[in-house]
Amino acid sequence: NGNMYWGNDTVYTLTLSRTGYLRVTNSLSVGGNLKAGSKMSVDGKLSAREVEVTTSNWPDYVFTDTYQLMPLAELRSFVNTHQHLPEIPKAAEVERDGLALGEMNRLLLKKIEELTLYLLEKEERLSRVEARLLEMEKDKDALSHDATL
Repeated sequence: NGNMYWGNDTVYTLTLSRTGYLRVTNSLSVGGNLKAGSKMSVDGKLSAREVEVTTSNWPDYVFTDTYQLMPLAELRSFVNTHQHLPEIPKAAEVERDGLALGEMNRLLLKKIEELTLYLLEKEERLSRVEARLLEMEKDKDALSHDATL
């Protein structure tokens, strides 16, 4: 049929079709050894026009009424103690183990959504403080006006 096969189904199969498609069954290592637990390893730079990573548990739940945002004082304490954000791995872990792009994107989006909630909370608080300040200025002006009469 125009395809070439190498190996056997019990170990591996490499199939090259006459239309130029290459398929490796089991695992593939390019430029080095296969990393344990991986189907494909590339020792070197990998270039692609697009990479699709499938993941689940996308963090839209952050915007539900039941989501408990960590108080900023606790967040500050955590960062001061651990030198990284909660749920985000330490630099040493990433350097040692690498990172899963889908999981990291999920976590980064969660942190962006949490930042958005913190910002909205601060905006609401600032608006209340500004309204109180305006009311106090009006009261002060009214008292000053009454005092001159």
